[in-house]
Parts: sequence; C-alpha cells; structure tokens
Amino acid sequence: PAGDLFVTVRVDSHASFGRRGRNVTLAVSVSYPEAALGASITVPTLDHSVTLKIPAGTASGQVFRVKGRGVPGSGRQPAGDLLVTVDVDVPKTLTVEQRALVEQLGKLVPAPARQVAGG
Repeated sequence: PAGDLFVTVRVDSHASFGRRGRNVTLAVSVSYPEAALGASITVPTLDHSVTLKIPAGTASGQVFRVKGRGVPGSGRQPAGDLLVTVDVDVPKTLTVEQRALVEQLGKLVPAPARQVAGG
C-alpha cells in the first residue's frame, strides 16, 4: 500500500551569510572614512555581487535592505531581501601621521552627548 514520505531538510550555516526567514543577513566592515563621508561598496549576494551605497554619516550597526536578494520565492511568495549590517572598523593601531590626523579631527568634531541607560 502507498505510504507517507517524510523528508528532512537541513540548511548548513555559511561563513558569511545568515538567515532570518526568507531574508539573508550579511555583516560587512567599512572604514571610518567610508562611514563618515559615504561610499559605494560591493557586497556579495547568493548569486552575484551588487553595489550598495553607504550614505555619509552611517553608524556602526545600521542595516541596509537590498530588495529581492534573499532566498528565492516559490509560487506566489516573493523572494526575501538581503539585510546588510554595517560594522565601522576602528583600527587598533595607528601610524604617527594617522594619530595626529585623528587628534586634529577630534579637536574639530565635538564629542556626542553621552546617554546612560538607567538601571
């Protein structure tokens, strides 16, 4: 007699991509100048690379959505999106010239108001 067929599908983790439902997640590092001044960067997708515009003043942790570049849809379901989280890379060491320039910038740019969460 005919019976039931049970299929178990497991999706292995990927070194670069993550997944939230039909959306694919990706974290990319950008330099401080790219985040502060804005830049166009190339990011991978599941099938090919795309150019993502990083606007001036982008903060670390900001998420950008690339429509339709996630898990492909099936039937009437649309494809998911690629969610790109920006990580501003702060160098651990600076040359003497770089340090002097950052110190000069520090004198020109006021420190932000500090917000402390209550506990």
